[in-house]
Amino acid sequence: MTSRNKRIAAITALLLGIVAAVSLVAFVPGCGSDDESTDTATSKTTTDRTPTTETVSTTDTNTTATTVRTVTVPAAPAPAPAPAPSGATAGPYTTQAAAVSYVESQGDPGSPMMTLDPSSTWRAGAVLHVIHATVSGSASYAGDYYYFFVDGNLVGQEYFTYGAPGVHPDSNTFVVDFQVFNPGDPHCCPSGGTASVRFNWDGSSLHTLDPMTGAVM
Repeated sequence: MTSRNKRIAAITALLLGIVAAVSLVAFVPGCGSDDESTDTATSKTTTDRTPTTETVSTTDTNTTATTVRTVTVPAAPAPAPAPAPSGATAGPYTTQAAAVSYVESQGDPGSPMMTLDPSSTWRAGAVLHVIHATVSGSASYAGDYYYFFVDGNLVGQEYFTYGAPGVHPDSNTFVVDFQVFNPGDPHCCPSGGTASVRFNWDGSSLHTLDPMTGAVM
């Protein structure tokens, strides 16, 4: 064999060796491929956001095994129920007629208590109800009595020598205008003019919001 033919045979043998090596590498699992970056493929699927349950699937490409697990996410706590209202227990004088009967029972046998236009002071729908009255059978005017009711309960009482019927500026307040007596004024003739006092129910008790100086002789 000539030297030229020897070189050709050597080159051919080298090429065949390279081809064989490449073929061997191609058949080795996990070598020379993109499997290194995809050994484990993980997919996360939320089945339903409302029930707070998640299904997570993990697949191994080498063994084709799939693992499925369920994860439960704690649900948000339900809102606490609103507290029940705690109003005062209703009393026996929830109607105007019942309140009038009570007030008229407060007089003496010889000097009965007489209510004065209760429809104008009771005011249906108000929180603070009022009955205005005076004592009848007296030689001179016996003064003005005001009885205050909330939820059918008597919550206060006030007396004026000369008081007006009164008005409701709001459902929790009642205003009385009264004649002011200065020191030494006779019963018939107060000289201090007129003043006003507000009676207010604050949700638990009755308060006077203004001074009552001179309201009584």
